[in-house]
Amino acid sequence: MSIAASRTEALNAVLDSLALNLGGDVLGSAVVSVDGIVFAARFSSAVNIDRLSAIAATVLGVSRRVAKDLIMGNTRETIIQCDNGYFVIYPVNEKCLLAVNLRKGGNLGMVRLESGDAADRISGIMS
Repeated sequence: MSIAASRTEALNAVLDSLALNLGGDVLGSAVVSVDGIVFAARFSSAVNIDRLSAIAATVLGVSRRVAKDLIMGNTRETIIQCDNGYFVIYPVNEKCLLAVNLRKGGNLGMVRLESGDAADRISGIMS
């Protein structure tokens, strides 16, 4: 098995664990490079993961720019609240991010807690 394949499997395991730990609140998740390249994803086939990943990377870049311009420190998360749920982006390290789609009525606090743990595990895999 190649290193890339085993890394992808490890990342998918983290995403699967995140979904399992949150009991159905997570509709999808992905590990994406800061350039918008998908490393691993768990979304329905109806989602264009390449487009979503590019957008997530762009949103993280904008969030980081706002934080810098306002002298607010490092971006820890970006939350987009919509009528039917949330889309949350967590910077993992300088290489990648974790994007999570949460259902309407989902427990945002638990997602924030579990996603922080997942981001730590992802960082270890990606280093």
